[in-house]
Amino acid sequence: MRQISLAKEYEDYLQYKLKNENYTSIEDIIQEALNEQMKNDDQFMNQRLLELIKEGEDDIAAGRVVEYDENFWENINNKVKENIVNNKPIPDHVRP
Repeated sequence: MRQISLAKEYEDYLQYKLKNENYTSIEDIIQEALNEQMKNDDQFMNQRLLELIKEGEDDIAAGRVVEYDENFWENINNKVKENIVNNKPIPDHVRP
């Protein structure tokens, strides 16, 4: 993780958010803010969408696919719950 220097007003704001809202770290606050910025950046999102489509096409070509059935979402939810219990990361592609 890179360290960044912020003006005092930003540091104060981050400390306020950490103390008064449901955040566990300053990194969480910054990541949420960056995620919102990224969602509003059409050029970035279009490029990211093209990258994800290419990634999906490559997975299909390589046979990395999962068949969809009536248990598909239940299996994903169970895996996420298992990761939470075992303090493992939740993959980005299954986060809301």
